[in-house]
Amino acid sequence: MADNGNDKSGLYSLSGFAYQIKVFFYYVMLLKDEYSSIEFESLDDIAIKNIEKFDNYDTTFISKIENENTSYQIIQVKYTKITEKKTKDLMLRWMLALKNHYNIKKFMLFTDEKYSNENFINEISAKELYRYAINSKKEKSNSIKSKIKILFFSKGTYRDFYKLLKKIKDSVYFISNNEIDDSIKSVASNHFKRNAVPEVIYCARLVSALKDITHNIMENVLLGKSYSINLAELNKIEEKIIQDTNETMPIPLTYAEFKKVNSIDIDSYTNKREYKQLQHCELPLTGIKRNLQQCCYYVDFRHRILAMGNPEKIANIELQSYENFERVQETLAYNNNDTPRNRLDETQKLRNEIVSTPELSLGTYIYLTKEKEIIGENQISWKDDDE
Repeated sequence: MADNGNDKSGLYSLSGFAYQIKVFFYYVMLLKDEYSSIEFESLDDIAIKNIEKFDNYDTTFISKIENENTSYQIIQVKYTKITEKKTKDLMLRWMLALKNHYNIKKFMLFTDEKYSNENFINEISAKELYRYAINSKKEKSNSIKSKIKILFFSKGTYRDFYKLLKKIKDSVYFISNNEIDDSIKSVASNHFKRNAVPEVIYCARLVSALKDITHNIMENVLLGKSYSINLAELNKIEEKIIQDTNETMPIPLTYAEFKKVNSIDIDSYTNKREYKQLQHCELPLTGIKRNLQQCCYYVDFRHRILAMGNPEKIANIELQSYENFERVQETLAYNNNDTPRNRLDETQKLRNEIVSTPELSLGTYIYLTKEKEIIGENQISWKDDDE
């Protein structure tokens, strides 16, 4: 049975967001002791109410070491081409951060190697950056540049500006990485017992951990809060995942958790067969989106099972759903009431007994309405293509 690599939705479609989360996850795996924590937050204190808008904003991680000399590391992730202007804006943000938190010991700019980004930080002089900030016009009162003006516009403050920038340049690190997945696999090895289980089990554990942390981040971000995790909290996540994710099967998020972090962009579905088939059923938009959401939930579950090396389980699930549909179609034809809506409603009343939740059962039926190149012989149609 063919599998479609393009079935990933929600957070997977937010490439920049997904990359930021992976980098955050990488640094979470580097937590070493009870004094350390790492925090994920929006750099500009923007209240983001829609996950689809998250990709448009910068985020920063604050790695905090709490001991007798509490210190911080600022880790900025950029999954884009970094221009000189963007570098200047970033440096001004860092200056504000350092002004508010004098004990920041390290500034890190983390970027993907595919963008071939240059490190402009040390090339930008204090005078150039000062003019860039001070000479700007029509800035909002709460903008970075406006805040810089308030702090450094008066006479005699340029020296303070210069000293602050020098401190940043003396403690900045530019990281270009093109193998973040491999880096995660390497540093997470001890956390998720890589040497004690088959590689597919280890990878499934990483997927589960990444999903859990993504869910926690989004719960906080959508409330306008930052998300912080320490080693004790990480250990709790590890224990649950190691217990749940074994040779039997990896445990996915609950449907409610999945729905929070995986939104449906209906515009991306309008040319897909599963969307067109639901349209034939004369469902309202809310009904179409709900069915597509359940389909995505099953796709996520499907990926996990396949990652475990268990294609037979998937084959059995999808065969049972297809045969349920066949029985419904035969009954409707016999009773002369075979319509697209009746096919959908009556089929979804039949629970697929192999999967553990109603949403997975419902999602299998929608998944099987995808193109035949993806599904194979088990394709479902609410309305036959030749009608």
